[in-house]
Amino acid sequence: MLEFHCDPGCQEAVAICENVSFAERRVSANANRLGATFNVKKALDTAFENAGYAVLATDDFVPSTDALELHAWHRDNYRDDNSVLALVCGRGVAAPGGLAAVWRSQVMGWLPGFHREKWKLLSPQFGESENRPGGWYHWIDQEFCFSRGYDILLPAMSRAQDIGEEGSFPLPMPFEQIQSPSFIADCPPQRYHEVTGKRECGFDQRIEEV
Repeated sequence: MLEFHCDPGCQEAVAICENVSFAERRVSANANRLGATFNVKKALDTAFENAGYAVLATDDFVPSTDALELHAWHRDNYRDDNSVLALVCGRGVAAPGGLAAVWRSQVMGWLPGFHREKWKLLSPQFGESENRPGGWYHWIDQEFCFSRGYDILLPAMSRAQDIGEEGSFPLPMPFEQIQSPSFIADCPPQRYHEVTGKRECGFDQRIEEV
């Protein structure tokens, strides 16, 4: 099931969503602008009314061809692991391990996938991230990963790329510096595995022994 949640202002975008025919879909056009925080919360809250796992795919990122297989691996293997909050597809510089490697980190990233019970930890407080530096991404890093010890899983090589050169707010740096240099657009499904004995820590994602 594809859930589309559209803020007002671009009827063409709503029409594109309504014309999707390759999968079952549901389109919700918001009466008022909710913005990047509250529209995300609405979309995931709604998705979890009928699903046990959901992937947040926003219009400024494109996924690799194996993104859904990567999320299925996370869905099937980490539901009951209370140390892992989510899996994300995107990262910047590659980490060691190759295409099949998945690292534990403390940084929320692009195209995240959550199990229902993990999202329930975030949803009641999600509005607190509005207008915070770094938005809800950094709010999760600081309030759940750094403060409470949760991990985020992410592949050693990025499975998402930023295409949002134009948007509602000025970019914090040149667009070329935001895009991922490790993005693999066309990637066959892998035998995904978690890297053990090491993890990435902090915003700088330094590698430490564990």
